[in-house]
Amino acid sequence: MADAIERIRLRKGGPDRSLIGAVVLWGVRCVCDASRGSADARGRRMSAARRASRVRAARLADAGLVALGGACGTLARYLLDAAIGDRWGIPLGILAINVAGAYLLGLLAEGLAPGGSDRWRATRLLLGTGVLGGFTTYSALAVGSAELLLGGTSGSPVDPGLAVGYGLATIALGGLASWLGILTAQALRRGRPARATRGSAA
Repeated sequence: MADAIERIRLRKGGPDRSLIGAVVLWGVRCVCDASRGSADARGRRMSAARRASRVRAARLADAGLVALGGACGTLARYLLDAAIGDRWGIPLGILAINVAGAYLLGLLAEGLAPGGSDRWRATRLLLGTGVLGGFTTYSALAVGSAELLLGGTSGSPVDPGLAVGYGLATIALGGLASWLGILTAQALRRGRPARATRGSAA
């Protein structure tokens, strides 16, 4: 650029118009390239900001689904535990809740498996993480086992084997219930094409 300007200044008979035009064109191109680069950088920043905003909105929506489902599941657990309560000094209400929740979670997980993780994302969050996550309770199981082990809230002595049996029975029955839930979902899925075939034949 400096060489071109010096050539214009030293040239006898006045500057060469073609050379001046080339210099001006070169300057215009530099300005346009700088503007284009700045615009591209602004566009990338705006795109990144929009993506981050969409991610935040999606996370808030997911959290809302989990919170709604958790509230419903916790209320259902409270009502069922109040209806069943304790029997023979054993928290049968919590036992029934955890076993039922394990069955429903197995049913839900296997039933939604063919759709993939993205197709049923909202349903998984609402029913699985939310409702069943609030319905089942490991903490109440642990507290119930500790109370049985330490003699309950009344302080009466209780055989430690009862506390261990309660915990092991919850785990064993929960695993069996989950397995039955998976089998139920598989049976329902196998029966669906048969019903569709009979309906089309009719």
